[in-house]
Amino acid sequence: MSRRPESFLATVRRETRARDVLALLLVPAALTGIYLLPDGIRFRFALAYAHPTPLSLYLANFTHLTLEHLLSNLVSYLFVAPIAFVLCTLADRKRMFWAVFTVYLTVFPFILSLLNVELSRNTARIGLGFSGVLAAFFGFLPVALLWYTRRRFTGDVALQHAPLCFFTGVGIISLLALPVGQVAYAIAALAILGIAISGHRLLADLRELSVDGFKHAASPAGYLEFAAIGLVLFFGFPFAAFPSVSIHNGQFTNLFLHLVGYSLGYLVPYMAFAIVNPNTSTVRTHTT
Repeated sequence: MSRRPESFLATVRRETRARDVLALLLVPAALTGIYLLPDGIRFRFALAYAHPTPLSLYLANFTHLTLEHLLSNLVSYLFVAPIAFVLCTLADRKRMFWAVFTVYLTVFPFILSLLNVELSRNTARIGLGFSGVLAAFFGFLPVALLWYTRRRFTGDVALQHAPLCFFTGVGIISLLALPVGQVAYAIAALAILGIAISGHRLLADLRELSVDGFKHAASPAGYLEFAAIGLVLFFGFPFAAFPSVSIHNGQFTNLFLHLVGYSLGYLVPYMAFAIVNPNTSTVRTHTT
């Protein structure tokens, strides 16, 4: 008698360690802890674009002045980070997730802050909030989803198909948030070109696609549904992160930071794993 495939929740419980949960919770703990500090200390952490300090270049990304701002970032993080973790874990890519996680939390804050300073050096604005780093986690979802699909359903898709999701996301962002002008036209044209090239590549590869893995994807329940949740989360991100009105009650939503974080969050792991180390996209298929 063949052994019944392990349920989705049983697999997640078996593959997840207490240290994984604790590591994921470090971010909410840090964001909440900094928010509970006195106002004077938090204002010192905010990034003054005209006068940045090494401390503010990093800590501004973890600082919030209002509870609403904090909660919106916390809720988003508690959706995207665990989902990306589970996708990578069930794709046998847990170590790669933690490598990406570490880079996003140690290197990206400085990069995002420095880019903001260069763009807004002559203004009196201050910047703070976790949304730039958070956008990077959303940008990572196409990579995690492709790893998961290849490992769980069919080996005929590869990491090189991830650009289709990324450029589609960029196209949505350009339609939602960017003001009409040369920059918007350039980004939209780049998105269309990327969709055309990556879509053509995917269609060519789909001619040889093995559907055996997908035939069994509905049993046991959970595996296919979880991939769908990740996909919906990724395509829902632009609608939440790129509002049509970026100034509200004197607070400015930094759409540039969101776009840069999203783009770097995709490009850095994609280039590292698909170009620098292409062997990471060649693993055997596991059918559930």
